Amino acid sequence: MLSALRIFSNEPGDYGSGVNDLAIQSQDWDDDDALGAQFTNRLQYAYGTEVWGEKLGDTNLFESQLHRSMQRSWQGRVACMASFN
Repeated sequence: MLSALRIFSNEPGDYGSGVNDLAIQSQDWDDDDALGAQFTNRLQYAYGTEVWGEKLGDTNLFESQLHRSMQRSWQGRVACMASFN
């Protein structure tokens, strides 16, 4: 089913990540991790052919997929840069 999920967004009826509001209230958080958590928590609802606006399981699937894709991008970039040396 994971391969059929194409979009992660807010839960149905919700709008925006809330990051802009949190950024303005900078006295309410200590570091940038709070902004990242706000973003991934609000946009963890999956949309696809079999699922529409559902939070799947106990894991934030959007955050885990974002993390995996960032690791692959970074590793690919490092390997490319190493080949130029």
